[in-house]
Amino acid sequence: VGRIEDFLYQLEDNFLKTKKLRTARRQKTKMKRLQTVQRS
Repeated sequence: VGRIEDFLYQLEDNFLKTKKLRTARRQKTKMKRLQTVQRS
């Protein structure tokens, strides 16, 4: 039982990490777009 719980916890942790990375990338692209709009 402990192993399965540990495995599920690891999966959830990885999922949250990827989610954070995706949101961070989106924010970066948004910032870049805003910068390009301001320049032009």
